[in-house]
Amino acid sequence: MALLSDVTGIGNIGLAGIPTTVLGTATTITGPIDINAGTIDGTVIGGSTAAAGSFTTLGATGAATFSGDVGIGVNPSYQLDVYDTAAAFAAKIKNFNGSDAGGGLWIDTRWNTAGNRPLKITSNNEGTSIFEVTGNGNVGIGTNAPNVVLHTVDASGTAVIALDDSRSNVGDTASVEFRHNGITGSIVKSSAIEDFSVAANRSSDLQFWTRNNGTQIQAATIDASGNLLLGTTTIHGLSGAGAGTFVTALNDGQLFLRNSVTTAGKGWYLGADSSSVMQVYNQAGVGVTMADGATAWSSTSDERLKDIIEPITDGLAKVRRLRSVVGKYKSDEDGVRRAFLIAQDVLAEQPEAVDQTNPDALALRSTEVIPLLVSALHDASDMIESLTARIEALEGA
Repeated sequence: MALLSDVTGIGNIGLAGIPTTVLGTATTITGPIDINAGTIDGTVIGGSTAAAGSFTTLGATGAATFSGDVGIGVNPSYQLDVYDTAAAFAAKIKNFNGSDAGGGLWIDTRWNTAGNRPLKITSNNEGTSIFEVTGNGNVGIGTNAPNVVLHTVDASGTAVIALDDSRSNVGDTASVEFRHNGITGSIVKSSAIEDFSVAANRSSDLQFWTRNNGTQIQAATIDASGNLLLGTTTIHGLSGAGAGTFVTALNDGQLFLRNSVTTAGKGWYLGADSSSVMQVYNQAGVGVTMADGATAWSSTSDERLKDIIEPITDGLAKVRRLRSVVGKYKSDEDGVRRAFLIAQDVLAEQPEAVDQTNPDALALRSTEVIPLLVSALHDASDMIESLTARIEALEGA
């Protein structure tokens, strides 16, 4: 740093309100200084062509103008070149403005193109790119060629972007928002289910939020156990809102499906068990299965699991009143011929085999007609045996 005592051979020096006799003494100068000739620390000042690093003006407000490159700790290769070998920061910019209008560092370049670099941070003697901002607004972390708004590269094979909400309370979230013209559309967030300050209690979920007709909805959730919930926030839809699609952990291999207006807890499981048996059953465990390699569904029929109420009687007479027809569905544009029983006929004879959930479209549970057919065969068999016995008796008379 040049002190006034280091100044020699100065031509014109004007110190606002300060006499020249004070030079070389400990003096505080508050006015502007204009040096037109002489040397400071061996640097020639003035002349028709200013030397590199020469002072032109140093104003009262501290403003300084330098012609040529300026180096601090190094022979400069750039307009401002700072070099330091100490184990500390080489430079610091601090604005201690008392209002919120104070700024820090403003970098401006002429071109807004991908090839322009308003900001570049490197390491390893400039050999490794750490952070770069291109003129068209792309940001690169670990890459010197960012081709999207945020481009990260990690050569270690464990690329990580960490979002930390810095808190540990239940319900605190870290999230990523996807916006459209400044308005939040979808959100991916992780929510703390338990207090993260206690290691044994640390549990979190992963939530996927979308916007539907202006309203944010929690469309899907992966809970702390690895279950996937679609359209609901709780397993089996026992509480909360949504359609209640639920995928259990992978070792269960099942889906739980329910409609949003269905009674809470009601629904259907669909999936394979550990023996690769395909299962479709309701919340009460009633349904059908298909064994590995099978081509037909099976339903549980173990007597030990049933309460027998009554036998089916008059099976033959009931079957004789059923119409066996060939027809087509009215909605079938191709008019495919099909063999039918009529649900209304079966309803009159064996109502347990008819699904009346939709009164306008009765459905037939065909396999549940089989017991009626077996009853009819029993009746026919009894009749045949009776007739056979009568014929044998007549022939033996």
